[in-house]
Amino acid sequence: MNRDVRISIKGTQMLEDTDTGQEMIVFGKYYYQNGSHYLFYNELIDGMTEAVSTRLRISGDSVEITRSGELRTTMTFMQGKSFRAAYQTPFGTAEFETDTEGIIISEEHDKLTIIIKYALTMEGKRVSQNVMHIQINNK
Repeated sequence: MNRDVRISIKGTQMLEDTDTGQEMIVFGKYYYQNGSHYLFYNELIDGMTEAVSTRLRISGDSVEITRSGELRTTMTFMQGKSFRAAYQTPFGTAEFETDTEGIIISEEHDKLTIIIKYALTMEGKRVSQNVMHIQINNK
């Protein structure tokens, strides 16, 4: 895969009786080093004064998403595991836990696909079921 990539991220969140979805396409940088895939991209978010930088590290059967800037968090996903995280914003911090129910990482010559199914828990209560679909292609 080339260094310059197109990243498509689709997220679906199931809250009780309602499904909501988001999709974004960004361009970023891809690196492969020491057995891990790395993606870097910046995202402009409504209401924020600066871009949020995101780094994805895909290694073996785990995915780590680190965001920095006005929004800060590190979320880790690994099949059958739960991880605590804090989501820091200019308005305060929310603590949550991700329970990874399924993770698929598919690597082809010029494409990398990641599907993560997880539950989001806050204060011991499951608040949503989520699916994140990430596809990386040459730019």
